[in-house]
Amino acid sequence: MKNLIYLVAIACATLTFSSCKKEAKTSEPEATTEQPAEINSIDQAIDEYDKFIDEYIVVLKGSTTGDMEAVKKMQEMAPRLEEISKKFQDATSFTPAQQERLTKIAQKITDAVNPQ
Repeated sequence: MKNLIYLVAIACATLTFSSCKKEAKTSEPEATTEQPAEINSIDQAIDEYDKFIDEYIVVLKGSTTGDMEAVKKMQEMAPRLEEISKKFQDATSFTPAQQERLTKIAQKITDAVNPQ
């Protein structure tokens, strides 16, 4: 069980940090009131990922107490995480704010797996 928890945490952290490898565009776009569609879709994916992680952490805490329903729920959540991950893989770049949000989400996972 503990290995599964660590595996999921590592997968989530890998997703977060692998997204940081992509280079940001060096030229600054002109100021507009609308964000490019890709940025909006990335923000939506981050929102979805954040919500998923919040739900996952609740289930994760239940699984650490031996709740078999929580373990089953974790397994059922895996395809949803894969769907969200694919959205990040399709992105060509992340803004610094998006990278910061992903880092904070990764920290939530770390804190849940290794409580202080």
